[in-house]
Amino acid sequence: SVKWIQPDWKIRIRTFSFTNDPYIDLQWHIPIINLPAGWKHTYGEPYSIVAVLDSGVSIDHPDLKENIIKGQSFAKDRSTGVSPVKDVAGYYNNMVAAHGTAVTGVIGAVTDNWQGGAGICGKCSVMPAKLFDYYEEYIEISRVFNAFKWLVDNGAAVINNSWGEVDVDSSGNCIPVKEDNYRREALLYAQKHGRKGLGTVIVWAAGNSSCDTDLNMNYQNPSIILTGAVNR
Repeated sequence: SVKWIQPDWKIRIRTFSFTNDPYIDLQWHIPIINLPAGWKHTYGEPYSIVAVLDSGVSIDHPDLKENIIKGQSFAKDRSTGVSPVKDVAGYYNNMVAAHGTAVTGVIGAVTDNWQGGAGICGKCSVMPAKLFDYYEEYIEISRVFNAFKWLVDNGAAVINNSWGEVDVDSSGNCIPVKEDNYRREALLYAQKHGRKGLGTVIVWAAGNSSCDTDLNMNYQNPSIILTGAVNR
């Protein structure tokens, strides 16, 4: 008279999304780059270090801190005008680190942790590097070389650059940007010494000013992956 019997136990379910991160349905870029197909193979590994060269990262962000590792600041102190040695690139508050924190979220937000969004490489280690502070309108270009060298020497497999020099004049007209020797040497160093001789992958954003990237000679370097958006 009894066909079967069992406790009414609870099961852990997934939404129709590929991860349980509540904001994943708002991350419009994920289906565009067919990221779920990659996630079937891996969410990344902690030994894969992605460096974010930007305005700094809020290392206490609850959806990032698990993946953040020791970083460095190359920005100048506002009061002294020198670049202090800082072995943690994270005590930049959310205001000055807003852009770098957002970029880091796209790259390395912890995946499948029931909060926030999902990073493209949600289990990779993220190395924050503060290249500039928001009060700085100009920076010495040698700072870029110093930052690249430090990141490569400290194990960066990827260096993301979501920044660029101003390429418009005061009237908003696009202007040519000449090649920078410091940046070229930095890229050569990354290519030669990164990942134990395999080369560090360099990603650079372009196109925010709507100028033709052919006008910027730095973008012609074959050692970088240049990325731009055509819509959202």
